[in-house]
Amino acid sequence: MIPNCNVTREDILRAEDIFGPNLGSVKGKTTRKPTEHVSLTWKKVPKDILEKYGDVTLAIDIMTINKIPFVITISRHIHFGTAEPIWNKSKKTIMTSIQQVMRAYHARGFRVCNILGDGGFECIRNNLADMGITLNVASRNEHVPEVKRYIRTINERVRAIAPFKKYPLRLIAEMVYNAVFWLNTFPHNEGIHATNSPRTLITGLAIDYHKHCKLAFGTYVQVHEEVDSTLRPRTSGAIALRLTGNEQGGHYFLSLHSGKRLNRYAWTQLPMPNEVIAQIHCLAAATEKYDGIVFTDIKGNVLTEQLDDNGDTGNDEHTIASEATENTTENYTEEQYGNNHINDDVRSMQSGMENENKNDNTSNDDEDLNRSDQLPTEDGNKSNDDSKSVVNTENTEDTDEIIEDPYEQHITIDDINVVTEMNTSRMATQQIDDDQNQVQTHGYNLRSQPTK
Repeated sequence: MIPNCNVTREDILRAEDIFGPNLGSVKGKTTRKPTEHVSLTWKKVPKDILEKYGDVTLAIDIMTINKIPFVITISRHIHFGTAEPIWNKSKKTIMTSIQQVMRAYHARGFRVCNILGDGGFECIRNNLADMGITLNVASRNEHVPEVKRYIRTINERVRAIAPFKKYPLRLIAEMVYNAVFWLNTFPHNEGIHATNSPRTLITGLAIDYHKHCKLAFGTYVQVHEEVDSTLRPRTSGAIALRLTGNEQGGHYFLSLHSGKRLNRYAWTQLPMPNEVIAQIHCLAAATEKYDGIVFTDIKGNVLTEQLDDNGDTGNDEHTIASEATENTTENYTEEQYGNNHINDDVRSMQSGMENENKNDNTSNDDEDLNRSDQLPTEDGNKSNDDSKSVVNTENTEDTDEIIEDPYEQHITIDDINVVTEMNTSRMATQQIDDDQNQVQTHGYNLRSQPTK
């Protein structure tokens, strides 16, 4: 004990509860943890379930998040869902995803007989027929209710666990994996077994609370690395993603240094500092995608919720996408041109300067004002196109009438700089004139103030 020390043991414990373990001690003193004996607990599928539900019907669709497409499948009665990211919608890519799902069912004694989808899967009809699978395609503007409701549930779970403002591609995919994993972990209300979950029926594995419920998605940890006698840190910063699915309770992590996925079995949990959040945003900036989570179609159009509580839909998919795009454009316009009072003040300054320039007849100022009146080419063309579309749709008869766009005369930074320089020069000239015209009241004969 140190005499006259005001820091007590309780103070240190409270500091660790608030700020977590000392980061330097974790990096320098961490030792390798021994592995435990692995005891596998495989569960077989009951025979009555195989006899009654052995023939599986799959519902399939494509879900897109931040322009990343996922092939989503859900089985009837069993309610086992899968999600796999794809990079295109080619026939070969879709068939590869379906074959992986089929192998998981066949390994447990189930057989995929029917697949329900929309018109986008018509191209694989012959391939499925060669495998003995019947494809049922929905009509135009018609959806498969099972998979649409399942996609909506995934979207809700992803929004609920999203802890950051920007997301790298790997983090978005892992959020979908995490949502699907926990949806398969618990028995479905309308499932075929009261206690066995869909994951247990298809994989034969179950989870244990003490092994598989240690970390939440997005938790900041220091994962334990290989231990040696050098001065290298024995841990590295990472973000918890999801379970690996093994019996030991291993986890996948997102490395804060490389942005790659790590598979580790030992870690130290720490509070989330602001530096970690900034690092995640830096990793997301390289992808040049969206801010936050945006659910879109394959073309990048933002989609709204298309299902009600009963899972029915009454709106056209393309109509909803176009309405969402129009709303986004309106919000951007209001945000960009919302400060009307600032623009009015600058316009009044320009008008005053124009009047003074007309009286002085100076060519240099006239050139500056002409430059300030010019608008950017892209924005000006957009405004003209919008006004032309309004004239063509609403006033088809009065073609000579011109509709003024209130946002057309917006001010740029160059315009403000020009006005500021002109005001500064005129104030200096006016100060010189006032000094020269000032009446001297003293008896000293002083020289006038130099102008340069």
